[in-house]
Amino acid sequence: MMTGEELREAREDLNLTRQELADILRFGANGERRIRRMERGEIEVSGPVSVVIDALLDGWSPEDGWQSDDG
Repeated sequence: MMTGEELREAREDLNLTRQELADILRFGANGERRIRRMERGEIEVSGPVSVVIDALLDGWSPEDGWQSDDG
């Protein structure tokens, strides 16, 4: 599981603000606050958030969209 510190480091490596990451994750109105709370360890970094962070670090871009291996 990804820690809050790992999330913060990844976000900074990606040169994203908390708001930009929240927008990518489609967190909505309080997204920046949610990211901040995750980074501080106040709430858990979920599995889906970790998957998206790993994809971003591997070069995926939100503009690429999600595609299955089926085609």
